[in-house]
Amino acid sequence: MKNTKLKQMEELDAKIEKTNYDLSGLESRKKEMEDSKFDKQQNIEKLEEEKRTILAKTDKMNRLEKIIYIAFASKNDLKQVDLLNAKITELRNEKDSIQDKIDIQNKLYADTIKEKDNYIEQRKQLYIENTNVNIQENTIKTTHVQDLAKIHKIAKQYEGSEIMKKLSQTIEKYVDRLLENTGKNEKDVVEKEDEAEA
Repeated sequence: MKNTKLKQMEELDAKIEKTNYDLSGLESRKKEMEDSKFDKQQNIEKLEEEKRTILAKTDKMNRLEKIIYIAFASKNDLKQVDLLNAKITELRNEKDSIQDKIDIQNKLYADTIKEKDNYIEQRKQLYIENTNVNIQENTIKTTHVQDLAKIHKIAKQYEGSEIMKKLSQTIEKYVDRLLENTGKNEKDVVEKEDEAEA
């Protein structure tokens, strides 16, 4: 059971790491798109300024200059303004398309964050379950050893009796075998309890 939970925790760790890479990739692509959108906007503003310059030519002209301009040069300027308008419209459409892609990236990012949060929550639950199992196992072992220590203490008080002496020796052997698996720390606890209660 422990190994299964540990394996599941490792799998979730790998999934969390993968979502971190996914998030990093999404952020990178979004930044590229935002940079491209910014460039398109800069180009639009530049073309708008060029268009304003062309349309403002007549602002500083006197009446005669305006008539001459309208008669001879305005057709070329109007064609140029039409070309600029077409280019501006094209850039705005490209910018809108980029914004749509950014919106998709934002949705993917939000979905990936939810996925990562879900993995983190699952990982947390497995950790809590695993910790609770370890605590329960340790509590059972500790309680069992504590009970044996109490019996051992009582048996030691009546060492004159052969039965109590054998009981004391049996408990010592059993505790030694039990503690081989759990280490010296619990054995020290038993000995300290015996000393403290004596």
